[in-house]
Amino acid sequence: MGRIGPNASALWGLARNRCAAPGGAVLAYHDVSEGDRPDEFYTVTASTLRAHIRMLRRLGMTIVNAVEIVDRIERGLTVDGLAALTFDDALVGVYRNALPVLESEDAPATIFVVPQALGVDPPWWPGSQRTMTVDELRDSARRGVRLEAHSLLHRSLPSLVGDELAVDLAANISRHAEFFGGAPSLLAYPFGHHDARVRAAARDVGFRAGFTFLNGRARPSDDSFKLPRLAAWRGMGSLTLARHLARQPDAWPDNQADTVLDGGG
Repeated sequence: MGRIGPNASALWGLARNRCAAPGGAVLAYHDVSEGDRPDEFYTVTASTLRAHIRMLRRLGMTIVNAVEIVDRIERGLTVDGLAALTFDDALVGVYRNALPVLESEDAPATIFVVPQALGVDPPWWPGSQRTMTVDELRDSARRGVRLEAHSLLHRSLPSLVGDELAVDLAANISRHAEFFGGAPSLLAYPFGHHDARVRAAARDVGFRAGFTFLNGRARPSDDSFKLPRLAAWRGMGSLTLARHLARQPDAWPDNQADTVLDGGG
């Protein structure tokens, strides 16, 4: 037993050094189930979420809110060693199963909300659990979760023509403020779809940054409206997460692509 401890410490030291590679890690989750292995690809269990949080910290990473990573990128400051947890769609499993984990682990998080589709079965995800209600989201905010934008109706933004795009984004901001008392500043593109027109429209209506659904690490050199995330899925255990965190930013596919029309939720 005396030989195992030092060897394990050396291995974890190596892992922490590798995970100190340039860039911040923004994790993208969708639904969270109470137990068992979920059938849906983009659903993780509450125990997996907890294991991810503990793995991030074991690797020496500091969990912050996504807006802190945006703040630092805007100022040209390092985001090395930082990680953020985000949840797209505001599905009720996040309220029921993720929120208790976040509270018990004292981990900040952001939910990207579709304000015109609250408390309903999401039309963009047939068979999914319903979305959270206004009251559930307000309770989440009271308990420390940050609420940000996922467009008004979760439509592929590059597909909107004429004034539809600007109207969708502006209405998203006003409806969000009506429900939650403040305007959102961060946008997660539905399905990860974006192009130059979408990014310009998001900037014009007052968003500070846009998150894609492309895997990778965020860096100060990135376009704030093309910020990558690490997409979580049902088979992503904590060791798989650690392996991805060890990848150098340049080892990922181009997550600063100018146009993305394929992606997830």
